[in-house]
Amino acid sequence: MNTGKLLSANTNDSYVVKLVGDVRVPLCKTIDECVETICAEPFKHLTIDFSEAENADSTTLGLMAKLCIRAKSLCGVMPVIYTPHDDMTRLLHSMGFENICILSGSQPTDSASLSPIEWESECCDDETAKNHVLEAHRTLMTLCEGNESQFSDLVKHLEAEL
Repeated sequence: MNTGKLLSANTNDSYVVKLVGDVRVPLCKTIDECVETICAEPFKHLTIDFSEAENADSTTLGLMAKLCIRAKSLCGVMPVIYTPHDDMTRLLHSMGFENICILSGSQPTDSASLSPIEWESECCDDETAKNHVLEAHRTLMTLCEGNESQFSDLVKHLEAEL
């Protein structure tokens, strides 16, 4: 598997966030900084592109859920997640993403012509990583009932450690 990368582009108040390769916890600080940067100013459209993601762990999914929730609450934007792969689409459905975004197998026209930039991966210490993992899983727990039981032990464990 390819080491994960995070790319993004912004044009005309429209953002595209692209996940590439094997996207896991080591990218959590970088992903969270991307989320904060995007949500710092109003925008009109958000696409999250999973077309080149080979894998995305639950922390990554939780941070993408955070971005979707914030896009909706801050800007009134219903994000689109482009996911042409059936296994990723099933995973996103099982996590309840259809409650916070539009899942689409068709490439959005706004992302085809953009030249995204790669976010430089930033390392973080164990405590920072644990905080990001905790926040991501708390967010996932809000998406659907099944997630609460699936992640409650992990959340309790992390809360006790922190």
